[in-house]
Amino acid sequence: MSENLKSHVLVVDDCEPLRYLKAHYLVEAGFHVSQAGTAKASLQSIETERPDLVLLDVNLPDMHGSEVCREVKNRWAIPVVFTSSVDIPVELHGMADGCVVSLDELDLLAAVRAV
Repeated sequence: MSENLKSHVLVVDDCEPLRYLKAHYLVEAGFHVSQAGTAKASLQSIETERPDLVLLDVNLPDMHGSEVCREVKNRWAIPVVFTSSVDIPVELHGMADGCVVSLDELDLLAAVRAV
């Protein structure tokens, strides 16, 4: 747990209960967590906070997750892990540093730790 204490993860999800659940898992595992509910808010947060990792929902109301991922990769050297509770299109798998199609705590933490 001590190795994660300094790791900062930005959780981006427009579904507030899911965002809070993911954040809860990460906080309990010892990560520093911030949250954003839109693509615009996530990019602003990355600009000011520079997290170590972005946990990014694929479907956001104001911009598709693939566009956010591309923007993050073009502007900063920050890993991105796509998340979804349903499915992540195969064509997006190589774009991010990881993908999680699960709300299971162990799956989520394994994907974050792998990056």
